Amino acid sequence: NTTAQIGVETNFSLALPNGTYLWNVFCNDTINASNAAFNSTNITFFINSIPPTITLNAPPNGKNISGGLVLFNWTAIDTFSGRNLNCNLSIDSVVNVSNVFSQSNVSANVTVIGFTGGPHFWNVTCVDNATNVANSETRTFSVARNFTYLVNGTNVTGFFYVTGIFNKTFFNQSADSL
Repeated sequence: NTTAQIGVETNFSLALPNGTYLWNVFCNDTINASNAAFNSTNITFFINSIPPTITLNAPPNGKNISGGLVLFNWTAIDTFSGRNLNCNLSIDSVVNVSNVFSQSNVSANVTVIGFTGGPHFWNVTCVDNATNVANSETRTFSVARNFTYLVNGTNVTGFFYVTGIFNKTFFNQSADSL
């Protein structure tokens, strides 16, 4: 209950916890009770200070990938379920795909092509309708590097993964054994 004066804007503050609220105004003239008014429309508003959560689903951390494309999948969850989130996929600290519509608690998919061989890292950032920002964990994956080498006068092709600074695992793709 707040007392207002005619022709003077009245402000008031309430400390409300996170939640959904209906707001309406009733004005009553204490001198002439017949001069009462009730707004016919309720206004719904939300208070949400809790950032969303993000779970990275694919690719798994440390995944070795030999193809030219990578499918990224995550699930973002907002406090108010059913709300939509706006997400960005970052690869190697650069936003690669922006403004990905992600419905709360529904997995989102983005496919990216054109990776150079070697290690990469990725994460997702999402913003909910209340502008709360969440950053996921950062994961790594490695894209195979192709190579050709000469054995007894014959070209042999294969690929390898760089899994660390100096650690390499080689895979021979030729039909002949060495």
